[in-house]
Amino acid sequence: MKKSKAKPKRPIKLRKRTEELLNKNPAVIKKIPSRDVCNLLEGLQIYQIELETYNNELQKAHEDLRKSEERFRNLTEITSDWIWEVDKNGFYTYVSPKIQDILGYEPEEIIGKTPFDLMPPAEANRVSKFFNSIVASRKTFDCLENLNLHKNGHPVVLETSGIPTFDADGEFIGYRGIDRDITEEANS
Repeated sequence: MKKSKAKPKRPIKLRKRTEELLNKNPAVIKKIPSRDVCNLLEGLQIYQIELETYNNELQKAHEDLRKSEERFRNLTEITSDWIWEVDKNGFYTYVSPKIQDILGYEPEEIIGKTPFDLMPPAEANRVSKFFNSIVASRKTFDCLENLNLHKNGHPVVLETSGIPTFDADGEFIGYRGIDRDITEEANS
């Protein structure tokens, strides 16, 4: 049986009438004509159907989200690149597990730090000037070569790309990106 997309106007009137009736005191409710009680019951049945439909749609949306998150997690775990997110102030809010292979850190060691915390001071100064202009313009960037320090101290050359992220209201909330280890290529 196919459901019609247009909602009948009667349930809206019933909803308003039900709300009016339910807001009255109990003594008044006892005096409600049986016709109104039938309408009230019909309205409640319609509400129940609407709630069940909404609940089913919500459960499907949650399942779709769970599957999407699982796909993303699987991709981030198998890629040879490091995936990250920073907030609008440049602090890491997400770091994929690949950072351990690239820079020797556990993801939780990096959350709350900035990319510049992982660079030698001169490199942090150079890259921050470039990055600040990108953030100010909210532009996508790619192939930004930068020098980082592995947890054990040796240099690692990364190629960084990122896109700005926005919330549901269109407000800038940070960047999402990817880093690729190009140390061998840079040293050849």
